[in-house]
Amino acid sequence: MDGPPPDPRIVSLPTGLADDPSGHALCIGLALVALGVAWRCRSSVFRGAWAGLAVVVAFTSPWLAWTTRAWFGDFPTIDKEGSLLFFLDGVHLRLYLHPLSAPADDAVRLIGVHAGHLWVTEALATVLGPMGAFNAQWLLQAGLGWAAAAWAISVLTERRDGGVRPWVAWVAAFPFGMGLHLFRDLNWTTVEKGGVAFIPLFIGCWVRSVRHGGWWTLAAAGTYLAMALYNLYFAVVCAVLGAVYLGVEALPRLGERRLKQVGMVALGCALVGVPVALAQLAIQAGGPALATPERFLWERAALDGFTLVPLRWNRLEVWRACNPVAVGLAMVGAWHGRRDPRVWRALVLGGVLFVVSLGPVLLPGDSPREPTLTNPVYMALHAVVPGFWRLAKPEVFFQPVWLLTLVGAALGLQHVARRSCKNAVVLAVLLLAVWWPLVRGHAHFPGLSAPLDSALDPRWQDRVFEDAD
Repeated sequence: MDGPPPDPRIVSLPTGLADDPSGHALCIGLALVALGVAWRCRSSVFRGAWAGLAVVVAFTSPWLAWTTRAWFGDFPTIDKEGSLLFFLDGVHLRLYLHPLSAPADDAVRLIGVHAGHLWVTEALATVLGPMGAFNAQWLLQAGLGWAAAAWAISVLTERRDGGVRPWVAWVAAFPFGMGLHLFRDLNWTTVEKGGVAFIPLFIGCWVRSVRHGGWWTLAAAGTYLAMALYNLYFAVVCAVLGAVYLGVEALPRLGERRLKQVGMVALGCALVGVPVALAQLAIQAGGPALATPERFLWERAALDGFTLVPLRWNRLEVWRACNPVAVGLAMVGAWHGRRDPRVWRALVLGGVLFVVSLGPVLLPGDSPREPTLTNPVYMALHAVVPGFWRLAKPEVFFQPVWLLTLVGAALGLQHVARRSCKNAVVLAVLLLAVWWPLVRGHAHFPGLSAPLDSALDPRWQDRVFEDAD
């Protein structure tokens, strides 16, 4: 199945233009106001931010109008309802206020040390209530993922003669924050899976720290800590990214000064990341496991990788999950930068991470437990990295690969713009326009669900931890 079995309690609400004209009118009106503010901004940063806000509100209409009145996506699902109920149970309060008792707390062991997203929910809930807090966080994640990717693209394309134009970076970054995987996860799963903004934010801070040192080192370490506490799986991804970067991008051409800078940023991230990882391992060892590592590997990770026939990535069509206009522009950018050694290093860096993102199975046999060919890189990480078996979705490794692809798209769009600004604008509009049939028109794009009352089953541990017996 592409998602969890539908819960019979779900009450879907109509969201068409004819069904809710006032909600759509509110969203479109606010989007036009934001565009007007963007038009008057002199700063390219604020202009891009306001324009991005307008696009997010308009493209997800009428969500904003329903933030405190209905759930975005299907509700209840086991992940979303569980996240709400554990939030109301105060699991995040117990974890941070009484950390020594965390390994004995079944709810903490279920969620893990990365409960930072529930603290964000706690802050938003003071104004919006619990349901509105989750909804607002999901809506913000699309915009923040887009903005962070635009900034990272600008950083990664910096040159002495100038990088890509700001509007080019914003357009190229659009498929990252507004990608199909983010909205599919929003439809069914917990809120921390949408925090993809941390990946480009960390990458940008890491690169700036390697180049300039100073406060950027603290920024990289602080971003890494926040990312680990919000979603530890993204921190694992960025740790692998940093290790591959050291081997592919940095070490072959480092002087003594830059080697010191790389060492400082790596040490800073390790100092904040290792204690979080050790805390997670302590929590996992505190009692019965959710399931055996083998079950996580073959019953979850093996099903969420990349398949050639049919051409799908994490159970979604590749041609819909990866914006084809952006992919075409990335090819243009790679072709025109083929003599630049930085392009080749980026291709190797992305290639290694892409191999990991394929998951444990390269060619499945009759069942995932009996694959025709396994992925040696993924299996090596599974064997060496402590706790790696909990990383049940290999797709998270594709996020930095997709970001690097969009860097290439920005370079391709910049090349087109140098030759013909009119053609570049047409391609930019097309890149945004294809989002509607590919993402908004997808069967898994979230709708709205009516709120309902539910309670945490007092015997939930028997169901969740039964596989450990």
